[in-house]
Amino acid sequence: MNRGGRGPGDGAGSRLMMLDRTLRVVLAIAVVALVAGTVFALFSGTPRATLERRATEDAAASRLDERPRGVFFDLGGVRATTRDDDGTLVLATIAIAYDDSDAAILEELEDKRARLRDAAASYFASKSRDELSPAFEGLVKAELRERFDAMLSLGSVDEIWLPAFAIID
Repeated sequence: MNRGGRGPGDGAGSRLMMLDRTLRVVLAIAVVALVAGTVFALFSGTPRATLERRATEDAAASRLDERPRGVFFDLGGVRATTRDDDGTLVLATIAIAYDDSDAAILEELEDKRARLRDAAASYFASKSRDELSPAFEGLVKAELRERFDAMLSLGSVDEIWLPAFAIID
């Protein structure tokens, strides 16, 4: 037995302990780096996803720039059923022309978008199929304009356009 002094096995044991401790530290560093990299990747996204997101944002911005100034297209599609017995379906897209130097009217149009769409649907539902025929297009636009103007307090509508209008039997 070895008492007190260094024996032939003491150096090898301490080297193994040192190697074991070093391997544990390296393993811990690797795990921390892996976790940190994963968290970073999840929050920052992949380079491809980042490029796609930027391209989508740029395309949306360019579409806004391409739109004519002074025309509000954001009512969306309006659907209604006429007051006829057969309930003819009306599908319309409405564009509202306004004074583009007046920022308040644009903001109000955006704020009241749903109410304006509902007013248009209500208007179409109050009419018969014949009253919405192409012969009465000018009257339809004028009456829609009057309804919209009555709802607006910060400005008025210059003109109403119907870029898409269909009466479906």
